[in-house]
Order: sequence, then C-alpha cells, then structure tokens
Amino acid sequence: MKMKQYLVVCVLFFSSCVYDPGDAEIQVINNSDSDIGISWSTTKSPSRYEIQLASFPEPRLRIGDTVLLAETGANGWIRLIAKSPDRKVYFFVFDADSLAFYKDAYRLIEKGRFRRYEYTQEQLERRDWALTFD
Repeated sequence: MKMKQYLVVCVLFFSSCVYDPGDAEIQVINNSDSDIGISWSTTKSPSRYEIQLASFPEPRLRIGDTVLLAETGANGWIRLIAKSPDRKVYFFVFDADSLAFYKDAYRLIEKGRFRRYEYTQEQLERRDWALTFD
C-alpha cells in the first residue's frame, strides 16, 4: 500500500514540474494588398524604446500570410494590456517597403506613415485572439 502511495505522489510531483502552458499568442493575418511590418505598444504614442518590431524571421509579413505574435507566458498579452495606462494594446502596421527604406519603425511613426489599431482584452477575446489587417 505504501508503495502505491509513493508512486502516486511521484507521478503527481513530476508531472506538475514539466507543465508549461507556453506563450500567449495572437494570430495576425495580412489581407492587405502589400507586405506589412507590425509593431505593438501599450501606449498610443510610444517612445523609441517601447517599439517592439515583430520579425518572422524578417520584419515583413507577406500578402496573405499569417503569423503568431507571442508575449511570454500563458497570460502574456493579458499582462501586457493590464500594464497599459488605458488597458489597451496598440498595433502599428507599416508598409514593409517603407520599413525597409527607413530601417526604423519609430521614424515611420514620427512621420505618420503607419496605421494604428487598438484593442482591449475583451475585444481580443471576442476576436478569439486573431487579427486581420486589410
């Protein structure tokens, strides 16, 4: 009887140690008529240091392609949104050719050469954490 209890405890212990739910992901689909680059921030007007340019493996999402944007941890996007002053995440979409020319997403933001989309956690949940950019 003690041996069974020992085995059950061992199985429960070791199975709980290896559980990793993975990173939180948002699916992004490019339905626009050109390649795009994507960045995100927790503010409408991010500073140079807040811009995170997604690369997959280059900062270009081709026409019709889909990519998964990840934030670390199972609740990564929820945690990111909770840190935002207005409880939103902002996605900045750039023309990939402009991004290649300027080589700096922040310069494109300064020049107003982007499209901005904003989402609350509830809006992302309703969209099943999938975004389509046209």
